[in-house]
Amino acid sequence: MAQHNGEIGTRHASDYDDFYIASKEESEQQILTAEEFLILVEKYCLEQIEIL
Repeated sequence: MAQHNGEIGTRHASDYDDFYIASKEESEQQILTAEEFLILVEKYCLEQIEIL
């Protein structure tokens, strides 16, 4: 398996390689990013409800 460095390399590896194993650190970062995304989506939705 090819080694991938950096965010772009990781994205390419996980999208196009036949098999990709994320490190614990990469997985933890993805979880944090997902949690931040959900907070922003919830905030946006609540703002849109108030506008209606």
